[in-house]
Amino acid sequence: ALETVPGFFEPALLPVLAALDARQRDLDVRGAVGEIGVYHGRSFVPLALLRREGEAAVAVDCFEEQQHNRDESGCGNEAAFNATLERFCCAHDVVSVACDSTQLAPADLLAAARGPIRLLSVDGSHTEEAVLADLSLAAAALAGGGVVILDDAVNADWPGVVSGLARHVFEAGGGEDP
Repeated sequence: ALETVPGFFEPALLPVLAALDARQRDLDVRGAVGEIGVYHGRSFVPLALLRREGEAAVAVDCFEEQQHNRDESGCGNEAAFNATLERFCCAHDVVSVACDSTQLAPADLLAAARGPIRLLSVDGSHTEEAVLADLSLAAAALAGGGVVILDDAVNADWPGVVSGLARHVFEAGGGEDP
């Protein structure tokens, strides 16, 4: 069961993911699925299982390069991640990008995903600067009708997530006060 994979994923989110996927199907939204900050794959597996034929899944994580894990939010392991994918039969068409996500260019993410991304979970470093960078990257790679899921946005243990979100929204809106 997915609960045995190290990491965090709220099972109550499964119907939400299914509803998002169903709506995207209704609207014929196409593209890859992906996650920034996959750890051992617990929240990546449900995304990967939503793929339609021809859609890729892209996993971005610093994995063993922990100097990029500024907030020590999880020590990823690429071998453990790959084992999780094999265990849940969703390793096909998965591209792993081992890097500091804040340094990843949108063109490189789009190339790994083989085009725009329709469903992207952002769960990388939880600092304000990293969240801001990851959300900017996500916005640049998102398909029309695509959805970004931001993990820990209301988690009091990670205030950098909501402040990074607020800065992203402010800057995306032109940086003017309402």
